Amino acid sequence: MKLLREPLLHFAVVGAILFGGYSWLNETRAKDAALEPVRIAEGDVRWLKQT
Repeated sequence: MKLLREPLLHFAVVGAILFGGYSWLNETRAKDAALEPVRIAEGDVRWLKQT
């Protein structure tokens, strides 16, 4: 098959394997990490308004 010789297909398959393996190995860190809210001070708001 000509499709199996396509470099783009190889790239996509290897990328999917790498992405899946990385997410499988690091799934506990993503669940344990607590997201903190972003806090913006009044000085930051003032600076944004000026710019």
